[in-house]
Amino acid sequence: MKWLKDALSDAKAILLAPLTNILCGAGVLSIIASFIEYDKTQGLSLHGTVHWAIAGAGFVLVGIGAIIFLLTERKAKARTQLDYQKGVEIKRGELQILIQAGEIQKIQGLTSNSAIVLPANTTFIDDCAADKRTAMGAFFGEHFPSEIGNLPSLFKRVLDISGVHTMS
Repeated sequence: MKWLKDALSDAKAILLAPLTNILCGAGVLSIIASFIEYDKTQGLSLHGTVHWAIAGAGFVLVGIGAIIFLLTERKAKARTQLDYQKGVEIKRGELQILIQAGEIQKIQGLTSNSAIVLPANTTFIDDCAADKRTAMGAFFGEHFPSEIGNLPSLFKRVLDISGVHTMS
């Protein structure tokens, strides 16, 4: 049963891929058309004889679609193996995002256009920004040691402006 499940999964992926959809669809239509004849007196009719040239073209189109699917599927799988130790860089136009595992306080090369996404709890009740054992505390302790005392009031002010009310 596993092979059937895998085959159906592969069939679904083929049907969802745009280029392979067109190629495979045109191939299947060609194969079906190879069984149809047109006569001026009777119009279209289905016959048991196969027009092999049309059927062959259909099989070729389906084969090309399957080959393209297999080639693009392997590339997609290769791209999903990310190395977070080295860092994963995502670029969209002018936007550049770097995702990297490591100690957040050791980040270098920050500019005024840089943003660091820090984990924090939803209530901001505890002193996570001042505790050097947390990611947020380690980052602020390294980069803004003189501002740590002002962080709770700064958080409260930013959250109030945003309409988020803390449970304090």
